[in-house]
Amino acid sequence: MWVAGRRAGVGSRGRVRAGSALIARGEFSIVIASLAMGTAHGDDVIALAGAYVLLAAIVGPLAAKYAETVPVPR
Repeated sequence: MWVAGRRAGVGSRGRVRAGSALIARGEFSIVIASLAMGTAHGDDVIALAGAYVLLAAIVGPLAAKYAETVPVPR
């Protein structure tokens, strides 16, 4: 997100806001879970994906709330 925002001409603060808004998206865990179905330890990976979604659901809104106070490199 940082590099893509820079290429688009977005300032540092805007890139932090965009990145923090994308934390809570759980699509990545769906990909992990679907790949895990074909492995011998599929249940463990699915549990890990569930924990990832739960953690992202908690951290995502907090990161978005405090994105303005994060120190940003110039």
